[in-house]
Order: sequence, then structure tokens, then C-alpha cells
Amino acid sequence: MYKILMGIIVGIFFVKVNVFGFATILHSISDGDDVVFNSNVEKMRVFVDGQPIGVMYGTMKYKLQRNGKDRRIEFRKDGYRTETLIVGTQLAITFWGNAIFSFGSITGSSTDSWSTKNSRQYTPNQFYVQMEKIKL
Repeated sequence: MYKILMGIIVGIFFVKVNVFGFATILHSISDGDDVVFNSNVEKMRVFVDGQPIGVMYGTMKYKLQRNGKDRRIEFRKDGYRTETLIVGTQLAITFWGNAIFSFGSITGSSTDSWSTKNSRQYTPNQFYVQMEKIKL
């Protein structure tokens, strides 16, 4: 009887860890974090980590893929000074939810987040870019 009871308890523990231990994978499905940029100038070229992502017309919404690192965003327009923003990261709330619901275990929370980098979300997620005209 003792072995059966222990088998049930251990089985419930593993099911609980497997069910709650992989919530950060949801961020992979959503393709990253939405970041919104607003500006006083239109038709700016926007670059993420040196790669062009498009032209901004006053407001731009972009989905940053999570890679666990800060991202460098540049805004360029002829006749204006280039503006650079750094979008930082912080631990996502799902990381802490996983740690709590996995009996306080970090292993349940970090199993997938270490390999997918989904434990870190980009923050802040809204920016205002004030472009300054170059004086000639």
C-alpha cells in the first residue's frame, strides 16, 4: 500500500512539473514581444542591431524576437541626428509562475527558458523618439 501511495504522489509531482514547467514556450508561439515606437518625425529608417526593419511613419509596432540580450534600435533620417535606444530585458512573470507552481523549483521554470531565452522579456515596450534636426 505504501509503494502504491508513493507512486501516486511521485506521479502527480511529475505531471504537475510537466504541465506547469513549460509556460514560457508560449512566448515562442507568439513570435516575441511587441514594442511600439512613436516619433515627432515621419519616414525614418529603423534598424534593430544594425539590420534594417522598415520605415516608420509616426508610429511603428514591431515584434522583437527574444534572444535573452538587450537590443539596439536606431532611427535614421537625412538631415536629422541619428537616435539610438537600448531595449533591455527582465525576467518574465511566467518564469516566476513556473518556479512557484513547480514546488518552488527552478528546474521546472528554467528547463525551456535556458534553451529558448524565453525567460527574459523586453522592457519597456513603448518608446517616444525625439528626432533633432541638424543645424547647418
